[in-house]
Amino acid sequence: MLKNISCLFLFFLLASCSSKLIKTKSFKFNYTVPPLIKMYAEAESIGFNCLTKDAVWCRDKIRKHLSTEYEVNKFNSNGTDLSFRISTFVNVVTPIKTDTKTSQKTDKDGNPYTVTTITKKAKYRFSIRIELVDQNGSLLRISQKNSDKEIKESASSHDAAIRDFNRSYEKDKKKSYESMTYTAYHELENEFLKENRIIYTYPLAAKSKKHDYNDLNSAANSQVEWMTLLINKQESITNPTIKELVDVYEEILAEMNTHSSKARVNKKIGAACYHNLALLYLSANQRQKALDYMIKSREIKSINSTQSTIISDFNKIKNRTGF
Repeated sequence: MLKNISCLFLFFLLASCSSKLIKTKSFKFNYTVPPLIKMYAEAESIGFNCLTKDAVWCRDKIRKHLSTEYEVNKFNSNGTDLSFRISTFVNVVTPIKTDTKTSQKTDKDGNPYTVTTITKKAKYRFSIRIELVDQNGSLLRISQKNSDKEIKESASSHDAAIRDFNRSYEKDKKKSYESMTYTAYHELENEFLKENRIIYTYPLAAKSKKHDYNDLNSAANSQVEWMTLLINKQESITNPTIKELVDVYEEILAEMNTHSSKARVNKKIGAACYHNLALLYLSANQRQKALDYMIKSREIKSINSTQSTIISDFNKIKNRTGF
């Protein structure tokens, strides 16, 4: 018991010595991720062409995620600016197998009787294919998803087993198609349809009972003021004081020890410094430097979702516009 208490005390002591990141003032950034399919932004009507009966489920799932500003042609894609052409497929991975088992039981009066259990089991691969086409029928993009499902049902008679099996088959098929449609549609949307992005993020300071972070915290608080001026275009990144601010972060990073979590400038603090530098350059609309520093931050340690968001979005902007 004494050993357990000692271990707990040591754990909390170590936890109290670790550095903790602190959020400063939040900033709002608006930027555009240009869509590869330019016509999407100009589309006035979006249609569907369901090539299979089950594709109707997929169509209804997509419709829920489309902006209400678009007129949706439910049944035909002719004459629409953009169209989703949807197909569904079912492949048998393991054919239906029937297993019959009997067992002897006794009722409350002691009379024996036979119980028969019939089990039907099979495995299927459900697939969807969503094609995005323009008003001329030209293929713009394809997203295809697959899902393997094993279906197993038991009943006391052959007819009941078939009935229950068929019900489960239809239920799992619909569920699989709807789930895959959600994934496939958002893949198309994220990569080819979305335009505007709004993120809220903040410079990071730090606190610890073991280490002094006055240099980082002074820099982070000063950065809040300079970011406000840079975003409002009231100041330039070439300002000597901003250069001094960058130098402070570089001096802190020169002390970084990636092999020890107990070091004053460990991975977490180093990632925060690169994160702050990225936001400073993002405020000045210097996207390449912002991206470079955010990548460095993410490579050292994942500290918040802003890292992944900016890296993903800005790589799209870079690849499509040359930055």
